Amino acid sequence: MASMEDLEALLAEIEIEHSQEIETALEEIERLKGINNCLMREKDDAIIKLQDYMESRPRIETSPSSSANLLYRIYSLNDIKSATGDFSEHLKVGEGDYGVVYKGEIEETGVAVKIRRENGFNLDQQIFHQQMDVLRDVRHVHLVRVVGECLDRGCIVSEYMVNGSLADRLFCKNGTSPLVWHVRVRIASEVCSALHFLHSLKPNGNFHCNLKPENILLDEFNTSKISDSGMAKLLPQESLIRGNISYLDPEYQRTGEFTDKSDVYSLGIIILQLLTGQKAFGLVRKVSQSLETGHLDDLLDPLAGEWPFDQALHLAYLALECTAASQQDRPNLHPTLTNTLDELQATASAIVQPAPTVVQPASIIVQPAQERQVPSLYTCPISHVSILFISLQLLQMHFLLVRNWHNLQEVMDDPHFAADGFTYELEAIKEWFDSGHNTSPMTNARVDHTNLLPNRSLKSAIQEWKEANCPQGLTS
Repeated sequence: MASMEDLEALLAEIEIEHSQEIETALEEIERLKGINNCLMREKDDAIIKLQDYMESRPRIETSPSSSANLLYRIYSLNDIKSATGDFSEHLKVGEGDYGVVYKGEIEETGVAVKIRRENGFNLDQQIFHQQMDVLRDVRHVHLVRVVGECLDRGCIVSEYMVNGSLADRLFCKNGTSPLVWHVRVRIASEVCSALHFLHSLKPNGNFHCNLKPENILLDEFNTSKISDSGMAKLLPQESLIRGNISYLDPEYQRTGEFTDKSDVYSLGIIILQLLTGQKAFGLVRKVSQSLETGHLDDLLDPLAGEWPFDQALHLAYLALECTAASQQDRPNLHPTLTNTLDELQATASAIVQPAPTVVQPASIIVQPAQERQVPSLYTCPISHVSILFISLQLLQMHFLLVRNWHNLQEVMDDPHFAADGFTYELEAIKEWFDSGHNTSPMTNARVDHTNLLPNRSLKSAIQEWKEANCPQGLTS
């Protein structure tokens, strides 16, 4: 029979072993937290490198099957009339600073046609064509793609975004459904990503100069894309200032000089609108006063659902920094804003797709590396398996190591966006819709459609995580 000294020595060895596991686990947690924060930055850098590469090689023509595959073309006025039903009134979808926007169809693909008003400002055709040359080659997942032009009327043809503008959705135009809070956080991060890409373009970067909710468009999955990038260069300065005073940098209005911090100011105003659902005019003062009096919750848009207050507070302070009167007091777009918004998006995703709760025993116990909890972003919220761990009692010393029942949600193999803004394993969400459901499995709200879109960025991150953490194939 083992002596008391032997038992004490054994317990000391176990404690040392578990202390090492705890230290290893904490290091692993920090590494995994960094993965999500770096995804958007790595994606932007990769897109910039791809842009440089594409500029150095011949353009390869592909057959058009969607707006993403339409070749850039110079259209005649007859082409434009045919696409828009001769500028049919019922195909008119909006008006902007530049002119009237029509929904059209080219090669059986939906497009948006922006037409300068007949009695509008004079347009220098050389400047117009030079700007179109720039826009033609700009490609980013969160920028609306320009696919053609028509010099006769100063028409711009771009991909069509079925869910309209952010302005439409913030104010529920035509009865459209409101955006839930975590989608709004994601949109802020996406817009920031697109701005960083524009500012990084060579040789001198490209400022948007006209950022506002009307110029942020949403696809069928409410993924956001910035439109009218660089279009401000085609507009008279007085028209730009008159039409967008609430979003324009005060220093630009005073000096006429636009900088990267001017776009940061516009982004700050948009973040405040995402938080409150209110018009831009006077919003900085309203939010500042609500923070001073401790009543920010009174300003939060109830249509967005119940905002986690820490998230809302962080966004509010961040937006007020962006809208500081002096450019030097505003944060840099990269890395400060991109990192912060990436972190807030990751936190929001973890809140709406929480990891399962694991009951920890009184004794200090850490699971081996191959059994550790996976990041919640990498799991499907509606597919899980249960795993049973054993109980072990160490002699009469009552040292109990308990590994409890808990739900270990499956790491996704093929993550897809659904119309509710959540990401699911393709097989799981298809089974949900195929069984006759027309509602979100997470919110029980009716979805506009059951189409699914691959989440390629997340799939790449999951694959990297699996290779680093699951060498023995714990998860599929």
